[in-house]
Amino acid sequence: MQFDELQQRYGLYIAEMVRQTLSSEELTVVHLDQLEDYLQQRTRSIYQDYHARLQDDAANDNQLNELRLRWQEAEDILNLVEAAESVAEATSLKRTVS
Repeated sequence: MQFDELQQRYGLYIAEMVRQTLSSEELTVVHLDQLEDYLQQRTRSIYQDYHARLQDDAANDNQLNELRLRWQEAEDILNLVEAAESVAEATSLKRTVS
């Protein structure tokens, strides 16, 4: 996925957030049309790691806080992309109807 594609579809702010959130390998592998699904799976996986660690009596507060922050950041970027997709779809439908 190219940064230009991200920026054209979602705007500079969201494109920057996605670029900062995903690794360079993830950006190379994930296609733009798969981004929302990928982010959903990524968020789910991070949550499962966090939840499993909560059940672990040996987990310390620092580890839990780090995992919780990763999960929240994953949810935040997913919400941004989902909102941008909704706006893009609504705008596209509005143009089609006009």
